[in-house]
Amino acid sequence: MARLSSPIRDLKPHYDVVVVGSGYGGAIAAARFTAALGHRPGWRLCVLEQGREFRPGEFPDTLAGALAELQVDLPDGHLNRRAGLYDLRMNGDVSVIQGCGLGGGSLINAGVALCPDDEVFLDPRWPAALRTDLHHGLRRGFVSAAAMLEPDTYPNRLPVPRKVEELQRIHDIARREDGQREDWNRQNPDRELPRPWEGARFGRLPINVTFTDRRNAAGVQQQACRLCGDCMSGCNYGAKNTLAMNYLPVARRHGAELFTGVRVTRLERRGERWLIRYEVLDCGRDRFDAPEMFLSADAVVLAAGTLGTAEILLRSRERLEPRFKLSDRLGTGLSVNGDYLAFAWNGARRTNPFGAGRRLPDKVDPVGPLAAAIIDLRRARAGQPLDDGIVVEEGVMAGAVAPIFPALLALAALGAGEAPPAGLARPLGVALRRLGRRVRLDRGGAGGRTLVYLVMGHDGAGGRVELEDDRPVVRWPGAEHQRFVDVIHEYLRPASGWLRAAYVPNTSRLITAHTLGGAGMGEDAGHGVVDHEGCVFNAAKGPPVLPRLYVCDGSVIPRSIGVNPLLTISALAERACVRILAAGGP
Repeated sequence: MARLSSPIRDLKPHYDVVVVGSGYGGAIAAARFTAALGHRPGWRLCVLEQGREFRPGEFPDTLAGALAELQVDLPDGHLNRRAGLYDLRMNGDVSVIQGCGLGGGSLINAGVALCPDDEVFLDPRWPAALRTDLHHGLRRGFVSAAAMLEPDTYPNRLPVPRKVEELQRIHDIARREDGQREDWNRQNPDRELPRPWEGARFGRLPINVTFTDRRNAAGVQQQACRLCGDCMSGCNYGAKNTLAMNYLPVARRHGAELFTGVRVTRLERRGERWLIRYEVLDCGRDRFDAPEMFLSADAVVLAAGTLGTAEILLRSRERLEPRFKLSDRLGTGLSVNGDYLAFAWNGARRTNPFGAGRRLPDKVDPVGPLAAAIIDLRRARAGQPLDDGIVVEEGVMAGAVAPIFPALLALAALGAGEAPPAGLARPLGVALRRLGRRVRLDRGGAGGRTLVYLVMGHDGAGGRVELEDDRPVVRWPGAEHQRFVDVIHEYLRPASGWLRAAYVPNTSRLITAHTLGGAGMGEDAGHGVVDHEGCVFNAAKGPPVLPRLYVCDGSVIPRSIGVNPLLTISALAERACVRILAAGGP
């Protein structure tokens, strides 16, 4: 597969449109705008991506390789290079993991393409223009996004992954009053009573994965999924429908120029143009006090991800005043989308929760994709409030990081008050000291009988992004004590017991892969940062929005949506592009 990105030396001083970021919003904007306008003589669009381009076969498949791609942002500084694929932001209240590369989070996510409940969009935090367009423009956005991303369910012709069988076992036990469930309830009278499960639904997930060798909707040849389980570290077979397989090739075909290793820092307004300040990564300029570089554009689409977009706007705020004023809502309304990671440790049956890494995938007893099945508890009982609903998916630990998983999980079990898992015979200190060396993974031990829970629900969107010493920081005191966390425990603690496993919750700060908000939609500048099309509000006297500045990523979503957000972000982006083009933009 040919590279999509161009060398940095080809970056021009001016473009008609600059798209910052190549995740779902940015890739869609680049594809739709170039398809509509790229034929015009002299018209140019570029995409600026902080991370690097990865082709199939280039993703890490060893612990050493994964650690080399891990960048960690800490209050005291930044560890490793800023172009690392796995971008971990450590904060005192909430930590965030996100993808950094051409294709954004699509490179390392589960690719789950679920639609949220319609009730999510009836929340008055959404602008009225979007709430009333739910069954027209927004619905068409979902259809357009699905046509390009091409989600599919795990085929019945393939062996059922063990983790899927265990998740279904939970559902089946919960839906019947059998001895296994009653035994656990009698033996644990001090535990929470199991929540109602009568409306629980089990099924296969729609995932952006290809299960046959084929040419996709964008004309890109893809291989069938090898069922290796390494979606989280990056698909080395070209089977995952990342943005590098669909929207970005379409954008490139229509003339978009894609540049990697470019970190945008802030925006300024000069006359009738936007000035985009940036730095080039991994070129040695960071070793000395090199001045920032810049280019100009007639229009800018910010799609740098929830934290990235908020960071750029916060840093740009003073440079835009007094001519323009950004909303005081900037940085507020941050949601973790009710994300929660937990485990059923050392159960009675094997679950195969480890990706293959460098091993050949097992065709007879496969790991399967990162997530393939769901227990949908959004309507678990009649009259259940929207915010009490959760979805539970099964997960996999990528083979590259699997060697350290048993030791880390054992520590988590101790922190949760559980007894040290019997399957971990070696002292924890020995295992952790071997972190940087080759660690033998016992795939048949306690770790191999662990079910990974990937859970989403509804939080209060009470987080905030602020700049502290020029670093974006997430503030959300008490985030881990929200109602949705209690709801998850009430479901998963007894469910783990039904599997004869120890329930290991996350006992430290919340960690999320699905931050939303920070530049949320609203009716006006007093209620949001952008309007229903992503146009940035002007809170000063003058025009209601800043000229030709758009936000097109998860930061515009003003609340949790309760499911994996990629399809919703994509649908909102598709809708915005249609409307912006219809109005003569961007």
